[in-house]
Amino acid sequence: MTIATDAYAPPASGETWSTLPPAEAGFDPAALDAAIAFAKSHESPWPRSLYYPDGAYVGNVEWNETGPWSEIVGRVAERGGPAGLILQGGRLVAEWGDTNRTDMTFSIAKSYLSVLAGLAVDDGLIADIDEPVGRSV
Repeated sequence: MTIATDAYAPPASGETWSTLPPAEAGFDPAALDAAIAFAKSHESPWPRSLYYPDGAYVGNVEWNETGPWSEIVGRVAERGGPAGLILQGGRLVAEWGDTNRTDMTFSIAKSYLSVLAGLAVDDGLIADIDEPVGRSV
């Protein structure tokens, strides 16, 4: 099986991304459908709203958060439902839910940093993942 790997950069905004059928991207279509169904049916148990009807912040009640970081200082929107997309070489292979919706994120820094670190290793910018950062910065 040949997997399409041509370089492609999605348009900046407002235009439709190029798509790639799952099989051409190297995915088993049935297995991909099953993975998407799993993602859709295993939504976060967190409430959609960060506030209870009485105005209490969910984090203070559910997770017993205290301290200055638990104060809400800006606009808060209810979260949307499960959504995601799968890309191969920048091309859209699968999409579900409202992927154009802006949702709030929490404790995401570790995920972003791990992706960036992985890309840096792949690009040769980090030669040894066991070397202390202070030696290479």
